[in-house]
Amino acid sequence: LKRVVWIFAAGCFLASHFLLKEADMEHTGLRRRSSISAKISPTNSPARSDTSTSSRNSTTSTTAASSSDSSPSVRIRTRSKSRAQKREDRNTSSEGDLAAGFVPRISLGEPGLLPKLCCMLPGFLLFAMMLMLLVAGWISPDTFYVITAILTMINMTWVANLAIFSGVGAWRMRSASSINWHSLLEEDPVTHFVVLPNYQEDEAMLRETLENLGRSPSAEKHMRIVLAMEAREGPNTQDKAERLMAATGHLFEDMMATYHPPGIAGEVAGKSSNTQWAFRQLWKKYGVELHQRDLSSVFMTVGDADTLWHPQFFSAVTFESQRLTEEERSWSIWQPPVLPLRNFNTVPRLTRVTAYGTLMFELASLVNQYFGSHLAYSSYTMPLTLACHRLVQGWDSDVIAEDHHMFCKCYFAAMWDSLDVAAPGDCRSAIKPKVELRPIYLPAISFLVEANGWWASTVARFQQARRHSQGVAELGYVLLQYVRLMAAGFSRLSIRAHRGILSIAAKMFIIHIFNSVQAFSVVVTVSMVIPRILAWVWSGGLSVAAGSLMTQGVAVTIGAESGNVAKWLFVAAFGPTAPLAFLIGVTLYLVISDVLEGRYTKDATGETKDCIESLTLWRRISLIGCIQHDMIALGEPVIILYGLIPVTLAAWSLLFSGTKFEYIVAAKPT
Repeated sequence: LKRVVWIFAAGCFLASHFLLKEADMEHTGLRRRSSISAKISPTNSPARSDTSTSSRNSTTSTTAASSSDSSPSVRIRTRSKSRAQKREDRNTSSEGDLAAGFVPRISLGEPGLLPKLCCMLPGFLLFAMMLMLLVAGWISPDTFYVITAILTMINMTWVANLAIFSGVGAWRMRSASSINWHSLLEEDPVTHFVVLPNYQEDEAMLRETLENLGRSPSAEKHMRIVLAMEAREGPNTQDKAERLMAATGHLFEDMMATYHPPGIAGEVAGKSSNTQWAFRQLWKKYGVELHQRDLSSVFMTVGDADTLWHPQFFSAVTFESQRLTEEERSWSIWQPPVLPLRNFNTVPRLTRVTAYGTLMFELASLVNQYFGSHLAYSSYTMPLTLACHRLVQGWDSDVIAEDHHMFCKCYFAAMWDSLDVAAPGDCRSAIKPKVELRPIYLPAISFLVEANGWWASTVARFQQARRHSQGVAELGYVLLQYVRLMAAGFSRLSIRAHRGILSIAAKMFIIHIFNSVQAFSVVVTVSMVIPRILAWVWSGGLSVAAGSLMTQGVAVTIGAESGNVAKWLFVAAFGPTAPLAFLIGVTLYLVISDVLEGRYTKDATGETKDCIESLTLWRRISLIGCIQHDMIALGEPVIILYGLIPVTLAAWSLLFSGTKFEYIVAAKPT
């Protein structure tokens, strides 16, 4: 075991040393090119307006949208800048001027050895840890069982953290939903843009989403809707958008539809590229007006087409933002708990268990941000100062995990901005994280994946798990940003900055890699133990054990007859203890029962909407039993089916194909 640990630690040290050396060489080359550029052109070159990788790579003018209106760019204001400089920064390009020290867009898909290595790292970590388990099991089964037990204990600690803090989150949701947030607003000088990217979504479901948004007391005067349609959906796309706008347009201040064209070079078809297109078209339409406003009070909310926001959510965002300074507001992202429970009663049990995990992870992560920030997920809100910042420039159109990637992009943009605005040679001021994800405990409720029939729904959920697992690439993106930051200004990074970045990387590592390795260890354990147990039974051990059981008891019998194999199997395969399982069940029951009874879908007058069912005493008891059964009987199979297998496929793709993922559309109920 010591040798395995030392080998793994040495490999990590050598890899980090090589990555830092490569980043330092890359940064030295960038500075050399910058100095040459400065000698050739003493004055700053005009900025090129371009907001995405697809625009840089495309040769057609229709995809570039190169006017200043369609390419917003602002720098978040700092005290060291004059007003004239601030106004000038609003028109800065996404490319900037290398001679002025601007950092180009960082992407795993860019050429070079360092991005390639960072892209491959998640796959290397996953398969290296799996290989170490196999080697340990082949050389020394006892060592393998010890490693498996350690992995399981760490996993139990992680689950305990989720259980405790998700319980706190459930209480905070109940408390927040009892407040009339809109009545707390003295004035409402803000605008909320709500972008709904969608592709092949049911029209009735979209209309229900829009009608739910219309229940917000801020909708009629302060909310503008952007239906982000995909042109590749077919010729009826525009007709569907027009019908939706005609039916629900009167509920909002304004409403528009955008049509994301297919086949743009460098893009990955999906939510991120569609959102970026809608963002550019939004700015093209409203850019003149927005240039006259404080963009830190103009918010952009991105959500899935099936999301039902709490009607008071946007008022709560407005209220919380008004309590912040302009700079704090400009570096903030607001996140509601996402509860995929709209069709809780109709999906297969395997799919239902994944909802338990999502619910607990989102609630617990929003509550427990003491060691590091939570990541934006599915539906989130940010000010336009952040979305339009010259180092952010909207959403990257070549990624799959749009939510996590956008958060990480903004998180690192704040640090690059601090490096960029500092005076040359100033190494005294430490760079600290400025982006903060702020929870709003008013949940956004969405659908679980569902198709026609049990088997079709199970397959559809697996396809969605494959798409979610492609987010493992974001671990490589975080590493790439981190290594380049250290190469550019290692002495300037504060301890808090290091801790914040490492906590984000650790969270991604646990979600995608550690949990998969732990599930893999269980699979290997079962494959090793079952043959031994069968051989033991065949040799007459069962009859001997029965006699021993009568005279010596269960514990002594298990230890003596099975060589402690059954003990290790129990520790490795069965997750939480009974008290922990009970705590999880209580938390899940509180949240699910509230959703089923419509607590979180009330309109502005307090009337309950979309109540799925009224829970009788017997229904409540059966709901608790159903939750406990699902977790105990299906927890580990779900982790293997929807975690281990999809993550392994995604990691393999990263190793050999880079970030060339295919966006997989999940089926939704109609």
